[in-house]
Amino acid sequence: MDLLFAFAIVLVFGFAVGWWYREFVAGLKIKHLLESVEEHTHNVVRIRIERMNGMIYIYNMETNEFMAQGETRNVVERNLKKRFPDTVFAATDENLREVFANDSI
Repeated sequence: MDLLFAFAIVLVFGFAVGWWYREFVAGLKIKHLLESVEEHTHNVVRIRIERMNGMIYIYNMETNEFMAQGETRNVVERNLKKRFPDTVFAATDENLREVFANDSI
């Protein structure tokens, strides 16, 4: 009986230590992921795309600042990269569908 009781105590202790260790490792992974996300989203600019008279215009979504223009998507992308080399640009799916509805994205 004492052996069974000791086994139960060891089992509960092992479970508690294992649970704590799993939570500790999960916390470290979450911290690492959050740091990685912050590092990669530092240079992200949200943009709005408009198409008028055969030209594509790009504006900063927050400030409405004009950023680039071009006749095709490739030209606009090249112009954005020339002007803002270390920046990642993000447009909403809805905006992309609206502007490039007849093009292959």
